[in-house]
Amino acid sequence: MIEDSVDAWTAFCAHQDPAILSADQNYINQYEDIVALYAKLASKSAPVEAKGSKSLPVKLRFRKAGLRAMKAIAESEFLASETASQMHQILPMLLDNIYHSTGSYLHDLEHVDEEKVEQEKEGAIRRRQSYVVPRSRDTDNADVVAAAGSIEAADRMAELETSLIALQALKKIYTSAPRAQLRLATVEILNFIASRIDAKEHFPTETVIPLQSGSWPCVLFGLICVWAPVQDRHVILLTAVEELVKSPVQDDVFERQYVLATVIGWLLSSDINFIGLSTMDVLVGLLQHILALLQSHSNQSSKFLDRSGAQSAVSEDPSHSIEPPTDSTADVNFTNPPSPAFTQLLEQLQRCVGYLAVHTYYADQVSDMVAAVLSRLRPSPFTTAALRQSSLSELRHGSVDVTGSSSSLGKRPTKESHFSSEMA
Repeated sequence: MIEDSVDAWTAFCAHQDPAILSADQNYINQYEDIVALYAKLASKSAPVEAKGSKSLPVKLRFRKAGLRAMKAIAESEFLASETASQMHQILPMLLDNIYHSTGSYLHDLEHVDEEKVEQEKEGAIRRRQSYVVPRSRDTDNADVVAAAGSIEAADRMAELETSLIALQALKKIYTSAPRAQLRLATVEILNFIASRIDAKEHFPTETVIPLQSGSWPCVLFGLICVWAPVQDRHVILLTAVEELVKSPVQDDVFERQYVLATVIGWLLSSDINFIGLSTMDVLVGLLQHILALLQSHSNQSSKFLDRSGAQSAVSEDPSHSIEPPTDSTADVNFTNPPSPAFTQLLEQLQRCVGYLAVHTYYADQVSDMVAAVLSRLRPSPFTTAALRQSSLSELRHGSVDVTGSSSSLGKRPTKESHFSSEMA
């Protein structure tokens, strides 16, 4: 009965006026309830629990019915009248059905979809035969591969067909949805990636950006950028950068931010053309996030130094006995070392800034980017204070030529600082 209701739902989506949907609030609530029911059927991670739905073929039939309903929504004009929760209900279910550990699975689905499109075109233009061979049974729609294989092979074919419907629905959203809905759809994809993707599994630490082209998140974003209209592709990249920049600077979200930064870096390093992209806005956003990361680490280091200074003040009190420093305490590093996740994220953001220079859309873009970076350079207060203390010490011991000799002009601090941070 559920499978038969999908045909009625498809006809409803094809002939319904979106203006009516956006005018009546009660009508919108009923529509969203139906979408939520079909979305629940299409879920792969939380399949519907019904009588007789324990076997895999039955579960696949439920999912296929729900995905067909999602595809009908994607092919209709309902996307032009977003009801605020429509994308939130549809996109996670579509992504759940095409998720895989490697990006080659998406390439295989795309290849199968292209073959089906070509077969449909050939069938549409095939001329009528002058003679017909009589057949005892209808074998045109028979699946030879599934019939010749085992039950497991038939289940794999059904799973592939189900995933193909989800990919076709996602492709239809990005090829026909307006720009505002593209932004909402991209936010939902980013939320799904942030909650589902494990950075250690999809982005091994020994790989670099060019070697991450086969990862599932990068392949997915490459496909949706190709599907989207050329004039709207930059919206996908800008949305990813905005989601990264507005993320809180906390240790528990560094891995999530690293996943987003890796996807952004791969998009910038690819040959996808982002016409209309404001490179300076992206650069400023990335620099602000880098500065926020460095500032957070600087604050943590300052707290560590304050505690160390309080301990040293107590040790200098005459009432306390002073012990001679040992070899283990002579070379104490009074800085808070960054975590591996912090360092990994910071290095990835630096790569994003470097790959941004690949997308040059006007003559002075690179020089403007360099000027924007140079304008944010400041001397570190730690280095300045250390240099001042060293100069006073040399004056006390008479090691500085106070007569104005030019021999001391060649001396430069051996350590440079950027963005007003000792770590930078």
